Amino acid sequence: MFVALSGTAYAVDGPLPGQNQVGSADIINGEVATDDISDSNGVRSADVRDDTLNNGGLQAVDLRADSVGSSEVSDESLGSAELAPDSVGSSEVATDAIGSSEVATNAIGSSEVVSGAIGSDEVATNAVGTAEIVDGSVGNPDLGDNSVNGATVFPSSLTGADILTGSLTASDIAPDAVGASEVANGSLGTAELAGSIPAAKVTRTSDQGILNGTVTALNFNSERYDTAGMHSNSSNLSRVTAPVDGIYTVTLQVHWELNGSGSRDLLIEKNGSTIVARDRRLASTDQLGGPVFNVTNVLRLSAGDFVEAFAFQNSGGTLNVVQNVSEETSPELSMTWLAPGP
Repeated sequence: MFVALSGTAYAVDGPLPGQNQVGSADIINGEVATDDISDSNGVRSADVRDDTLNNGGLQAVDLRADSVGSSEVSDESLGSAELAPDSVGSSEVATDAIGSSEVATNAIGSSEVVSGAIGSDEVATNAVGTAEIVDGSVGNPDLGDNSVNGATVFPSSLTGADILTGSLTASDIAPDAVGASEVANGSLGTAELAGSIPAAKVTRTSDQGILNGTVTALNFNSERYDTAGMHSNSSNLSRVTAPVDGIYTVTLQVHWELNGSGSRDLLIEKNGSTIVARDRRLASTDQLGGPVFNVTNVLRLSAGDFVEAFAFQNSGGTLNVVQNVSEETSPELSMTWLAPGP
């Protein structure tokens, strides 16, 4: 039906007047554009019937870019069935938009996580436990410096196979962390202990004169060896000091200058007051090149205790303790740690 008003013709759709219906057949292709539709509630879901658009309902091809925002989507109206594979990327996810309540159990696997995508600030305290870590999946490159300490390691969770050779130093091991129960029988040999057992042997580079009738400390200005800083060549030359508690063997050997008068004494003294070893002999004229004295004892010492060697003679004049250039026999003072002790 056509009605002429002021020379303009209008078409009214539908079999019955007043239905206010316009079908797709009533619109010439390309005649209605986006600009012809109001931005304010122009087309609502009630205005679109199922199967009124090509391929049924509204599809992605029927929507312009950014035309559907979060305000157009009802809570829980979209499920995994409504999302095409790879349809949501990182640019589509707002900061803090996804929490633990939005992630189903086992929904995210290693293939869903890009390398470097998860940092420490994305992981809540205690969020990752042993059940979340596949055996062998965490290696040395995955651990930051100082990220693992004694408090983060369960007792008995590490074995020798889990520790790289040379990866631990003394600074990584707490005092008293390794006891006898942590060391397997036969696992330590001389090669593992030679440089760490406290031991020192000291000597002189020249003869030392001992005054008649005077107990004199022997001053050692050279070392055969010293594994633990037990002796100094610049101060307190007569002392050798225990660096740790334990049982020590202490030995002193001296070659006296030949003289047939009086007596000779060697003494080892602890902490400047207690004699712990002594050798006393009368002088003799039948010793080839002069008498050689040797005194030794086994002592229990605390860290910081020290021993000193002393010589005495009363031949009537000064007598030398001889330094043997070609031998390691005089004067020699040694102290070696043997055991922790009772």
